Order: sequence, then structure tokens, then C-alpha cells
Amino acid sequence: MTEEEKKEAENSLESSLETEQEQTTESLNQSGEDVPQQSDSKPARQKKVLTFARIIRKRNTIYLSLFVVLILALLAISYVAYRKGNNTQPQITSQSLSPSTLSKLANNNTVIGTNNQLLTIGSSSIFNGPILVKNNLSVSNNIVEGGNLQVSGTSDLSQLQISHNLSVSGNASIQGTLTVQNNLNVNGNGNFSGNLSATELNINSIQLNGDLLLNHHLVTSGAIPNISTLSGVGPAGTSSISGSDTAGTITINTGTSPVAGCYISVNFSAPFANTPSVLLTPSSTAAANINYYVNRSATSFSVCSVNTPAPEQSLIFGYMVID
Repeated sequence: MTEEEKKEAENSLESSLETEQEQTTESLNQSGEDVPQQSDSKPARQKKVLTFARIIRKRNTIYLSLFVVLILALLAISYVAYRKGNNTQPQITSQSLSPSTLSKLANNNTVIGTNNQLLTIGSSSIFNGPILVKNNLSVSNNIVEGGNLQVSGTSDLSQLQISHNLSVSGNASIQGTLTVQNNLNVNGNGNFSGNLSATELNINSIQLNGDLLLNHHLVTSGAIPNISTLSGVGPAGTSSISGSDTAGTITINTGTSPVAGCYISVNFSAPFANTPSVLLTPSSTAAANINYYVNRSATSFSVCSVNTPAPEQSLIFGYMVID
């Protein structure tokens, strides 16, 4: 507090006391009482000093509070600036290479810049020799690879799109889902420890080491085998077939005078590796009334009977062939 402020405070206090004294004197005069004359006594001066001291202490408290708030604000600003300074990434400076500098680099083993610098090549570049990248390789656009791409170590790819062939000479481990939009050709063995789901699966050969569980029908297809009508059917006898090498239906129409013997020969469109098992099921009364049997080989089978069938009857059999 300056000297002028102190004098103003004292004058204000004295004026307030004089006004109060005059009001008291005036009140006593109106009531008729004697008004004692106030003098500049010691107690009055002490009262003035105490009141002035309170004013000084009050103002000092306000100034002290403002000072503490200012210090805290400065500390907060300093802390925020320190954190931002630590999180700031190092500045990467760029520098252009002149044609003469590039010509020198062609014939020398030169180290260019440091880790905090960036080398930008505006034109297309051709590297006649191998390229060794000792740190991470980040590619912001497509990689067009016209020759072979060899990776001797481990590669982590978030997305890989291959428009031509992919050849893996070692093991390949896929942690996520493998989606193949076109054909998948496997020349070797395929091992699946989990479930294999497919809308349609075309397999030339399959080997099952466990049980085969089918939740739907077993449907067979393939070329229709060739047939030959044998002499046992008699004059005007015929035969026909529908199905494949695996399963189907045989119809034998006996003639006017059939005899015991063989009536039809079924020749497989593709021979079996071994002599298969042939299962016959009579599907008509005439077929059930004869004592039929089967002659079979790896290339064909024939339906025969030890007794004479009735003339002009249809002998219908269902068949299944299993190797």
C-alpha cells in the first residue's frame, strides 16, 4: 500500500468518526442531556490504529490469494508444455539430390542421411541388384511384381490379394479365414484338424480313416454302363439299364421261351481296381420267383438264374456296386 492510499484510509476513517460523533451530539442535544466533549484521547487513537490495521490485513490477504492462484496457473502451464514437448515427434528434414550426386552414388557404397531424415525420389527407379531393407518396409500403394518374390523370414500381411499364382515351398499357417473365390488345387495331401464345410466338393479319390456320417441322401452319378442282352432271355427278349457304375436299375424282358442261364451283362464305364461286390435287390414278382445269382469281375457283372423264368415277364433288379 502506498503512502497516498494510507492517508486516504486515515482521512476516510477520521471523517466517518467525526460524522458519527456529530450525529451522537445532535441526538443528545435534542434529548436535553449534556454532551460530553470528546477529546483526542489515547483510546480513540488506539481504535483508529486497530481499524486501520484490519484494513491492511484484509487487503494483504486478497493480494496473497491472487499471488498463490497465479503461481498455480504458471505451474499448470509449464506442465502442459513439458508433456507436449515430450510427445512431439522428431522432425524429418528433406533434401534434394542433384544429378551429379546421384551419379556419385552409382559407383560408391555411401550412407545417405540418418534415421531422422527422409529420402524422396520423384522419378521412377530401377535397381539392377538386390535391395536389403534392415528395418520395416511400408508401402502406401500397390506392389506390382513381375518376377519372383522371395521371403526368407516371417511376413505379417493384413490383406494379400493375388491375381496370378502363389507358390509356397514350405509350410503356410493361416490364423484367420481363408476365402478362395476361384478353384483350389491341392497336389499333395490335405490335413484338416477341424470341420470342412463346402457347398460342393469334387474329389477324384477320398480316403476315410473314420466313420462316414451322411445327414442327407447318398446320390451317385456318372456315365451309364454298356449292356449286352444274353441268350437266356429267349427269342424276342430284351434288356435295359438306368444308372451308373455304382448304382442303378436293370430290366430284363423275357421272350417266348427263356431258359436257365444268364440274361444280361453290365460292362462298367470305368473298370474297378479290384473285383467289386455287387448287391442285387428284386423289384418285381417275376424277379423274386427265380433263383438268381451274379457273375462279376473288375470290368463287368452279369445276372443269371439256375431255374427257368416265366416267358414274357419283366425281371427288374436294383443294383449297387462297391469296390
